[in-house]
Amino acid sequence: MLPQLSPDQLAQLGTTFGTTNRPTNNGEGKLYGFEGTVSLPFEILHPWLEGLGFTSSASYTFSSVRLGDNPEPITVPGLSDWVVNSTLYFERWGFESRLSHRYRSAFLAEVSGISTTRVLRTALEESIFDAQVGYRFKEGALEGLNLTFQGLNLTDRPFINFENEDERRVRQVEYYGRTFLAGISYSF
Repeated sequence: MLPQLSPDQLAQLGTTFGTTNRPTNNGEGKLYGFEGTVSLPFEILHPWLEGLGFTSSASYTFSSVRLGDNPEPITVPGLSDWVVNSTLYFERWGFESRLSHRYRSAFLAEVSGISTTRVLRTALEESIFDAQVGYRFKEGALEGLNLTFQGLNLTDRPFINFENEDERRVRQVEYYGRTFLAGISYSF
């Protein structure tokens, strides 16, 4: 965070009361990586497996930026080195089910500090499971009716951050809980 005013402008003002700070691009930084995706409908292995499948994507990202006058580079806040999303699914006869897993490696998190100032802390890696089950009526009196049930964060994984990249110095543990959703829709 750098002041919006230059040092000369701040000196002319004679006070820091009422001045604000904002993120400023220092012009130095690196960001590169790669991503891969796999989609495998199991019916290509055997016809009996029609409707069953697997998808997954993974990305690796390297980042390095300098903040303010600090000569030590850091990673881009909020950006994990590794992110992996995978889903096992079944879709057939109007029935749909999915089990999904999201993983992200540890990352530099921007969290609220004293007086809502932004503080940089290391966030622990996350591994979260979600599931969804649904049924779509395709004929009869209920044709067009869709029923859905979802469970999010099934393992109740907390958001944990700590200081100075030392997992023994935990500063914050936030449990968001599991979320369950049910839905009914009708299409005609």
